[in-house]
Amino acid sequence: MNNVTFSVLLRVKDRLAALWPFIGIVSVVIVLVIIILIFEKRQKSNKKSSADDDDQDQANDPLVRATTNPSDNDTKKRAVNA
Repeated sequence: MNNVTFSVLLRVKDRLAALWPFIGIVSVVIVLVIIILIFEKRQKSNKKSSADDDDQDQANDPLVRATTNPSDNDTKKRAVNA
């Protein structure tokens, strides 16, 4: 077995074949980032419109305490001054 040499030849069909997994991962990440950005924009627009609706809903909601009553403010002032 001395002085025995051998060689292995590999045929590569595409020189960039090793890059395909990396390209696939990068493309999936880009798609996910785009989806996240789209949903974030939709949530921001929904929050703006729901904030306006919440103001109107709170006026009609009996469980939400209105802070515009002068008697509430007077009571708070008296408690602080005492």
